[in-house]
Amino acid sequence: MSVTKHEWWVTPVWEIQTGFDSKFNDSLLNEIAQCKPPSNPYGFNIWDYKTPCISALREKILSSAIENASQYFPSFFKFNPVLTRGWVNRQAPGNSLALHDHGGTLLACSYYIKSPEGCGDLLMVDPRGGVNWEWLQEGNVSGIKYKRLDR
Repeated sequence: MSVTKHEWWVTPVWEIQTGFDSKFNDSLLNEIAQCKPPSNPYGFNIWDYKTPCISALREKILSSAIENASQYFPSFFKFNPVLTRGWVNRQAPGNSLALHDHGGTLLACSYYIKSPEGCGDLLMVDPRGGVNWEWLQEGNVSGIKYKRLDR
């Protein structure tokens, strides 16, 4: 497993190559297709499904969090992360998600199952908020400082 740690701000960002291959991702997509979304889409939680690939992804996320984030907690604190909510976003080429945060969340992650070359970039916004030097503008994103994780 390959890990790249970015220390752009106080909040660390890790890029982790899971080692999951295209066969795993195809199986994961098949499992996701079998998930029955509830009538309230905000009630959907991918971690409620205990299928083989979803479970393997869950364990990879948890073990990666423990391996990489434990050092940020005092020795007397038992860092025991729990995945409370997960969902699936599917975007057509050229589309994007609106700028958003995961307020109050200790850790957040994204896993790209499939994306064509040049798609799936992730913009990480400076979490300090009030910092206003070197504001960047790119396309429809302006007035914030961010780093781009190229997919």
